[in-house]
Amino acid sequence: MKLNQLALAILTATGLLVACSDEPKKPEKGTKTEQAAQTATPAGNTAQPGDLAQQAEDRYRANIELMNTAYQKMYGQHTAWLIKQYQASVSDYQRGDNSATATSKLTFQFGLPLFEGADQPLTLTNKDTITYNKELLDKGIVAHIDTQADTEETGKLLKKILKDNLNTSDTNLDSILTGLSNTKTATDLHTDGSVHVIAETAPFQVQEGDDSLDFKGMKQEFRYNNKTFADGVMAMDLTVEPFTFTATDKKDGDSATVAFSPIKVEYAINEDGTLKLNTSPLKSETTAKEGLFIFEVDGIDANGSGVKFDPALMGYLGDIDYNIKNIHVTYNGDQRPFGDITGKSSTRKNSGDNYDARDEMTWNINGATLKRLVPQIPVEPQSLRISASMENFSAASKQAFLESYIALIAGLNAAQKTSAANMVAGDTINTPAAATTAAPAENQTADTATDANAETAASVPATDANAETAASAAASDINAETVTSAAASTATASSTQTAADNEKAAAGYEKIAQEKLQTVLQELVKNKTRLSFGLEGTTDSGKASFTSSVGIRADSTATPEAWQQAFDNPKELQELLRNNLDLHAEARINKKLAEKLELVPLIESQGAAFITIDGEDYVAKLDNDNGTLKINGKPLPF
Repeated sequence: MKLNQLALAILTATGLLVACSDEPKKPEKGTKTEQAAQTATPAGNTAQPGDLAQQAEDRYRANIELMNTAYQKMYGQHTAWLIKQYQASVSDYQRGDNSATATSKLTFQFGLPLFEGADQPLTLTNKDTITYNKELLDKGIVAHIDTQADTEETGKLLKKILKDNLNTSDTNLDSILTGLSNTKTATDLHTDGSVHVIAETAPFQVQEGDDSLDFKGMKQEFRYNNKTFADGVMAMDLTVEPFTFTATDKKDGDSATVAFSPIKVEYAINEDGTLKLNTSPLKSETTAKEGLFIFEVDGIDANGSGVKFDPALMGYLGDIDYNIKNIHVTYNGDQRPFGDITGKSSTRKNSGDNYDARDEMTWNINGATLKRLVPQIPVEPQSLRISASMENFSAASKQAFLESYIALIAGLNAAQKTSAANMVAGDTINTPAAATTAAPAENQTADTATDANAETAASVPATDANAETAASAAASDINAETVTSAAASTATASSTQTAADNEKAAAGYEKIAQEKLQTVLQELVKNKTRLSFGLEGTTDSGKASFTSSVGIRADSTATPEAWQQAFDNPKELQELLRNNLDLHAEARINKKLAEKLELVPLIESQGAAFITIDGEDYVAKLDNDNGTLKINGKPLPF
C-alpha cells in the first residue's frame, strides 16, 4: 500500500464516522406531530414523561434539519464550495415505548473533481437508535442517539473512492470496513437546546504485504446549541491515539516506519466571538536505513476576538493570533531547533459593505541551526516576516475567484484524462501483443496459430462495437492479425472519442475560468480594491525588505462602462491602467548586509541609476506618477 493510500484510509475511516445525516420530513398539516413541532421550545425543559416519544422524535428530526439549515446558510447559497450539494433524509422511523429506530442518509456532491466519479452524488447510510426515558429526562436529556454506519452501503462508497481511484486492495477495504463497524457515535439532545456528540473510532490494523497501518483509535467530541450552530458557534475536542505505518520501496528494498505520538486538540468558537485553539505537542518519528528522524512541535495556540461567520464571504470575520511553538528536529541524536512561527489575521466588513483583510506571519528563526546546516550562508538569519492585505474587496470577487479555481482544476483533470486516452489509443495501435500475434512465429504451426486466433478473439471485450466482430472471428478462425486489428480499431475509436470529449470539456472549463477571472478583475476595479504585500528578512548583519501596494486611485473618474469596454481591448486597458493605477513598490537593504552578501559591486556598477542611499540603506522606489513610471523620482528610460 502506498503512503497516500494509507493516509486517505485514515481520513476516510474517521471522517465518515461523524458525518451528519438525515433531514426531517415535514409533518402533515393538522397532525399532532405538526402541533408539537410548532409548540416545542428546545431552549426550555418542556418535555414531560407522558410525551417523551413525540418530543424525542421532534428533537431528532429538528437536529437533523439543523444540519441542513446550517449548511445552506453557511455554504449552500454559493456555487464555489468544496461540497456543492448536501441533502440529508430520514426514513423508516419506528417508534417503541422507550426507543425508536431510523435509517438516515446523507447525500452530497463534491464541487471539485477530486477523483473519478466525484461529479456524481455520493450517499452515506447510517442506522440510528433513539432512546428516551424518564431517567434520561431527569439528567436533562430528551433523547440519546446511537449511530452505526451501514458498512454494506459505506463499503460501496469506499470502493468507489479508494479501489477505483487508488487501486486499494480488497484486503485493505475489508480492514477499513471492520474499523467502521466498530465505530460508535453517540448524541445527547439536551432539554436546553444544546447537543453533545461523541464519536469513537476503535483501533484497527491494515496489512498488505510488507506495508502496514496500526491505528490505535480516535475520539471526537462536539458541542453546539440549536440557536447558534448555524452561525458557526461550536466546540470540539479531538484525541488521536498513537498510530504507525510502514511503507516499503520494492525497487531498492528499503522501508520506512513512521510513528505519530498521541494528539489532543481543543477548539471552540463562542457566542461572544472569542476563539480558542490549543493542541498538545506534536511528534513523529521516522525510522529508515538513514537512521532516526524526529520532528517535534511543542504545540499550537490560537486566540481570536469578534469571530463570526459571514455567509456572503463564506468565511469568518474577526481578529486571530496564533503561535506554532518551538519547531525542532532531531536527526540521529543531533538536535536542531528551527524556532517559532507567530501570526495574526484580521478580516472585517467596512462601511461600504465590502471587506478589509490582513494577514501576517513571522518565522523567528534559530539562525545558529541554519548556519550549521548551511555553512555557506554568510549571515545568520534571525526572522522572516511575510504580510499581505486586501482593502475594500467584495464577496463577489472572492466567489468568482473560487469558481475560477474550481474550473481550472476541473480543466486540468479533463486534460489529464485526454492525455491518458491518447496514451491508450497509442498503446492499442502499437501494442506488443498485436505485433506478436500478427503472424505465426517461425517455429509455430498453422494449427497453433489458429488456436491462438480463437483465444485472442474470445479475449476481446464484448462491447457493442466489437462483440460481433470478435464472435465472428472466433467462429471463422480468422487469422490473429484480423482480430487484433479489429479490436485495435474499436479501442482506438473509443479512445479517440473519449479524448475528444475530454478536450471539449477542458476547453469549456478554461473558458469558465477566464470568464470568472475577468469578473474578479472587474470587481477589483469597480471597488478600487487595494492589494499590498510585504517581505522582511532580519539577520545579524541588518535587514532587507520589499513592500508593494497597487490599486485603482481613489480619485479615479473612469466609469465602470469604460473599464468593461477596455477588457476587450488590450490597448485601451493598458491606457486606463496607466492613467488610473496607483502603484508603489520599495526594495531596501542595509549596507552591511549587502556587503556580507557581496552585492555592493553589483549595486554600485549596475544599479547606480536606479538605487539611492537612505541613511544606512540602499533603496529603490517604483511609483506610477500620473501615468509615468518613476524609480526614485526619475522617469524610467523605457
